[in-house]
Amino acid sequence: LFDNATDATDHNLPYLYWYAWEPVVAESPESALKVTATTKIPMIRDFTARRVGAIGSPESLDLLVKYLGSAKIEPERLSYLNALSEAVRGKRKLAMPKGWIEVFTELQKSSLPSVRNSALALAVTFGDTKAFATLREMVANKTLDASARQGALASLIDASDPELARLLRSAIEDPTTRVVSIRGYAAVEDTEAPTLILKHYPMLSPSEKREALTTLTSRVKYAQALLDAIGTKK
Repeated sequence: LFDNATDATDHNLPYLYWYAWEPVVAESPESALKVTATTKIPMIRDFTARRVGAIGSPESLDLLVKYLGSAKIEPERLSYLNALSEAVRGKRKLAMPKGWIEVFTELQKSSLPSVRNSALALAVTFGDTKAFATLREMVANKTLDASARQGALASLIDASDPELARLLRSAIEDPTTRVVSIRGYAAVEDTEAPTLILKHYPMLSPSEKREALTTLTSRVKYAQALLDAIGTKK
């Protein structure tokens, strides 16, 4: 059934296959990844990779990296990259999976920015210091598109970059990265944060102002500065 390409666009059949297949993935993740590596129904491969990642063990991450390394085309790589990204979301400084360094080197040669950027974000989570430096350069590079720079900054925030406070002070001055920077200040204690956020507050859109208020109420010192600004009608 998984080799029947005509079913890939059917509204119901891929889901029916998945409902039958999911318990097998949980019981035997390596066999499941092997079977779906060549499936003609991309959704089955995507769901299988995500289910393996949801196991949450170091062994499950090792398996995803193994199949990521053997993937031949970009859609396959994205399946495993997305599964890895979901598996590590909210976690910081995880142990680096087996074979990651070699796989990461190959992924950085990809023609797709989405593949390269996802790999960089994962490398940061796995504690790769070279990836930290690359992402900092991306944040500062104004020739890159906005989504790439914003994604790079968000990845550094999630990974608690040691240089985060300095980076946020610079990023908040740039309209492209300003909102991500404001959100990031909720994750780091910086005495300059309230002053910088309130400085830009009048220029923010209504939705951006809500982001600023959320950050300013996230820490006691920030909230005190907010109350002072309200009291002085600034």
